[in-house]
Amino acid sequence: TGTLGTPSAAPSTKFVSAEVLLEDLIEQSSSAVLKLSTSEGFGTGFLITSTGVVVTNAHVVGSNAEVTATNLRQQHFNGKVVYRDSQLDLALVKLDVEGTPSLSLGRLGSIKVGQSVIAIGNPGFGFQNTVTRGIISAVGSDPQIGPGIWIQTDAAINPGNSGGPLLDSHGDVVGMNTVKIVKEG
Repeated sequence: TGTLGTPSAAPSTKFVSAEVLLEDLIEQSSSAVLKLSTSEGFGTGFLITSTGVVVTNAHVVGSNAEVTATNLRQQHFNGKVVYRDSQLDLALVKLDVEGTPSLSLGRLGSIKVGQSVIAIGNPGFGFQNTVTRGIISAVGSDPQIGPGIWIQTDAAINPGNSGGPLLDSHGDVVGMNTVKIVKEG
C-alpha cells in the first residue's frame, strides 16, 4: 500500500577492489612467501618490499642474527635480522637480494569478523607454502594474549606456519600467522 521510489540525488559511488580467484591469489602471493631457517629451527616469512625486507615472528628468528630464506624455486638467500621485538613477536630480516616480489599490506580497519582469509606457511617437514582457508572469528586486543591487535581465525595454523601471511580475498596481508595458547590463570 505504498510506492517504492529512489532518491532524486545522484547515488554515491563506492570503489571496491575486486576479489581475486583463490587459485590466482595463491599463485600471485606465493612467490613472496619464504621458508626461513635458523640454527634453532624454521618458520615462515613474507616479503613486504622489493628491496628484500621480510616480516616474520620474533620467535621464528629466535636469538639468531642471520637466517637463510628459501623461495619456491628453491633459491637460497642470506638474511640479517635487523629488527626484533619479542613482546610483539615481530622481526624484520633484510635479504642480500634486490628486485624481490612483495605483498601489499591491508588496513587494520578493513578487517571484519566473518571475512574469508588465507594462511600460507611452511609446516613441519612437508610441502613448502601450504595453504589453509578460514574465516575471521574475532578481532581485538586482549592483555592475556599479549600486546597488539589479534585476529582469530579457523584457518589451520601449524608449527612452521608462524611468521607467514594471513591474506584477505584481495591478496592483501591483514595479519601474521602464529599459534598462541592462552592459559587461564
